[in-house]
Amino acid sequence: MAMGGNIAIRVGRRTSLSARRRSFSKGFMKPEDMCLVDLEGNQTRGLEKNAPSEILMHLQIMKRQPPGAGSRRCNCHPPYSTGFAGAGVVQRPYVP
Repeated sequence: MAMGGNIAIRVGRRTSLSARRRSFSKGFMKPEDMCLVDLEGNQTRGLEKNAPSEILMHLQIMKRQPPGAGSRRCNCHPPYSTGFAGAGVVQRPYVP
């Protein structure tokens, strides 16, 4: 993922790591470009950067995921994948 979307990753039982910088390659992100948000939407760390506008939607998805089936979950939406999904185009996974 490079320039599009934002990232929300569940990093604990009640905590999500959220990252957002518009028009900025995610490969060059620094810790100060991220924040911690509890599952109620309260930003607890990284207060100099606001959480992404979609964080409440991301948190609702995370709350509904069953615990145990992998402790790390990532929600992001790169623009091409989002476009295909919106158009109803099913993409097969890449298998080298």
